[in-house]
Amino acid sequence: MAGREKINRQRLSRDAVIEAALELAYRRGLDGLSFRRLADALDVSPMALYWHVENKDELLNAMGDRACRDLRITADPDDPWDRQLRSLITDFVRMIEKNPGAAPIIIPRVVYSETGREFMERLIGLLRGAGFDIGEATQLARQGARTAMSLVNEPLFTGVTLEPERRAVLLAQAEALHAQLPAERYPNILAAWNDLGDITSRESFIQLGVDTYVHGVVGLAAARAAAR
Repeated sequence: MAGREKINRQRLSRDAVIEAALELAYRRGLDGLSFRRLADALDVSPMALYWHVENKDELLNAMGDRACRDLRITADPDDPWDRQLRSLITDFVRMIEKNPGAAPIIIPRVVYSETGREFMERLIGLLRGAGFDIGEATQLARQGARTAMSLVNEPLFTGVTLEPERRAVLLAQAEALHAQLPAERYPNILAAWNDLGDITSRESFIQLGVDTYVHGVVGLAAARAAAR
């Protein structure tokens, strides 16, 4: 065991630690991320990790930085501002989809990465160009990033991968509830029952969420312009 530990420690790198931490955060959530579990995943002792990250705060920051490197901005600066807005939020969604477990730490780290700064600079600039003052543009940019995070981390979809046993229990409970609901009192819930639990609707769910944010911002900008 000592020999294998030595070999594994020699092969260990900071990048390997961060990648393993992102995977663990995806499977267990940030609350389930510990140096002990991370060391077990890498087949080393917890002490071996301290050669690469000093503490959990440094690890979390590194995870956020690494995740932000996956941000690929595809928005065409020659497009109308609302189309650029849609593209930017969609780009942010795709980045979080690659690192869903790290989503809560990505947003605070956005401006610490080059692509993250470009994303936020362009997003705030678009919103200011649409007529919002700097305070409003900043808050709307933050809401856009948070919208992206919430769409990706919708429990209906993440639960399929992360907690299959727990999901099975919840489905059984849901079916029991469905059988008990009186149709005359809850006709809409019963009509929507299959859609409420449709695990194949992730893409349409995300698209509708992005649409809601973009149309909301566009409508608000139009209202601001009409009031002037």
